[in-house]
Amino acid sequence: MIANNWRIPVACLLVAGIVATTPAADTEPTDEGAPREIGLTERAGRRLAQLDVTVRGKSKAIAELTRDDFELVVGGKFIDDFLVDNLCSLPAEPPKKAKPSMPADTEKAEEPPRATPPRPTTTYLFYFDQGHLTMEGRVNSFETARGLIPRLIRDGNRGMIVSAGKRLRTFADLTGDPEVLLAALDEIEGDNEQFDSYAEQEAYRLRDVVETLTDNMDGADRAISAAKRYQREERFRTEKALRLFSSVLARLTDLDPPKAAVYFADTMRRNAGGHYVSFFGKNVADTRLAGMETDAFTGANPFDRLVEEASSHGIRIYTVQPTGLSTGDSSIVGNRGRPVAGGDPLPTRRGFYDAQDSLVGLAAETGGESFLNGTRPAKIAETIATDLDCLYLLSFDPGTLPEDSPLAVKLRTKRSGVKAHVRGQILLQSGERRRTSRLLAAFAAPKAVQKNTDVRGTIIPTGFSGGRYTALLQVSVPGSPLSGAEWDLGASLVSKGAVREDGAGHVSISGPGVPVVFEMQLQFSPGPFEVIMVAHETTADQVASRQFETDWPHPNDQPASVLPFAVLQPSRGAFLRDGTIRTQGAIGRDDRDLVRTDLPTALVGIVCSGRARNKPIEVERSLSGDTSVDFEPMQVELDGERCAQIRDLIPAGTMTEGSFEYEVRILNVGDEPITHTTDFIAVDPETLESSTRSAPGPAEGQHDG
Repeated sequence: MIANNWRIPVACLLVAGIVATTPAADTEPTDEGAPREIGLTERAGRRLAQLDVTVRGKSKAIAELTRDDFELVVGGKFIDDFLVDNLCSLPAEPPKKAKPSMPADTEKAEEPPRATPPRPTTTYLFYFDQGHLTMEGRVNSFETARGLIPRLIRDGNRGMIVSAGKRLRTFADLTGDPEVLLAALDEIEGDNEQFDSYAEQEAYRLRDVVETLTDNMDGADRAISAAKRYQREERFRTEKALRLFSSVLARLTDLDPPKAAVYFADTMRRNAGGHYVSFFGKNVADTRLAGMETDAFTGANPFDRLVEEASSHGIRIYTVQPTGLSTGDSSIVGNRGRPVAGGDPLPTRRGFYDAQDSLVGLAAETGGESFLNGTRPAKIAETIATDLDCLYLLSFDPGTLPEDSPLAVKLRTKRSGVKAHVRGQILLQSGERRRTSRLLAAFAAPKAVQKNTDVRGTIIPTGFSGGRYTALLQVSVPGSPLSGAEWDLGASLVSKGAVREDGAGHVSISGPGVPVVFEMQLQFSPGPFEVIMVAHETTADQVASRQFETDWPHPNDQPASVLPFAVLQPSRGAFLRDGTIRTQGAIGRDDRDLVRTDLPTALVGIVCSGRARNKPIEVERSLSGDTSVDFEPMQVELDGERCAQIRDLIPAGTMTEGSFEYEVRILNVGDEPITHTTDFIAVDPETLESSTRSAPGPAEGQHDG
């Protein structure tokens, strides 16, 4: 086994690491120098690059295009050899009938109708960038989406809804049911975490700059300082918003084209904050203005990366500016109605048009269309449907074209009466970048990942100190049938919209069927939180992710409390913690797992007092089911601490098959006991093996909490 463990930001997860070596468990010896059988069949192959092309024209002209009808240039290089797949869903032409005047014996048989290629189903992502929606735009965006969904999600098309407010949240996973999507829109509207007033408050920021500039003797210096501050804030928020959008686009990586993202935003600007420079005319000479212009120019980098991400996955972005026709608040012009310091008499125009130019550019570069000034839903849906109804897929061997760099695309049609519309660039992802995109997408939206393996997670409470809980998180995957499995595992704990803890590790297994467990210590504040786990087996390129949410209250919320207990059973496997690997330990059983009756079972949790106590807490525990166990009552001494850990061990063979309830009761904290129950199902190993594959045998007598 090879293992490494490091603490890194989620954005860099599973990309690099330091590797340490330790012997593998339960593997057969092999002859030195002999090839190792890992259960894989090696095939030679090439990865094709693909471009989806919209063609427009009369149906007869665009119905049967071939390679000879296109001239393709990618990255300045003519592509001579490429395949053309017809995805154009045009109505079949009626059959041609014989002329009535012809003799019966010479009548021509009716020609069969032209075969219509099966209509490709489209995947739609409806994405609401709340930080860049004004109040009017937010309301209109939901109304627009309500008009789009019934028109677009039909005939096998599917859609999903994601909103980026105070936190990124998937409100509807991929579905072909428009009612599910419409219900998700109602849920977004009622979610306070999906409301962001930043765009709406832009008028106040602009007014602050103008009034500072015009009403003070030293107004220019103060106004420039304010403008720089607002520009930095907008640039930071824009970079974050585009990064989130990029990670969600990566969720569509493995889906077949056509793929479309409908992006709702009012104030997204490629040159974030650049419009603040327009308040200072030629009469205000300051080197700081040049710096602001430079910052606005370099602010386009995350915008370009978004275009690259969409291009690499073949996703068309359709941008929607849902707010009505408005150039901003004209009241913020100089308070006497005159031009401000020699600048634009309507300084807000630049910000408005910068946003529109950015939305137009984002759509054009990805092969989509832009809809500005509150375009009607019917018009948007008609344009998108027309755009995607007649597609041709051009596939070619990229050969020596560079990877991970945007390449300009030029396409010309040779057939008269046919116009072709294609994205402005393509990015050929390397294998490493493609894997990274998939893993980032798994963290951004774990429920949408196409899982081809399983990942489990267990949180084992350990204590409470300094106003924060401590716990051990286990991320586990079952054994792979491959003899050379390479596992990357990682997890993030998110609380109040921010990542509070994250970590990742790598384990290489030399034998088949060995479960892998990554463990990391957590510290986090009381309240609701979510845990996102991702596992990637690189040899077979299997990805799995899981997300669960829970809420651990503050001990002060009640006289005493009991946190959820973890259910653990011993097992052999690869256990990685703090860079050290061991070959046996205890694996947590989550609510989907069955507990084996032939193994010892540990129940581990903590009890807490709502205030400092001079006397111990009286705790009773019991196990009830087809068989029952009563544990000896405990006097838990807190010794100045707020919480203490409790561990109970149920010996192997104690439980029979059936449902069990483990109950913890705190007796001496009020009139009524405080109770907490943990439910699980126990099963005999023979029954388990007859229905599912069991994990490798346990480590004899080993138990780790």
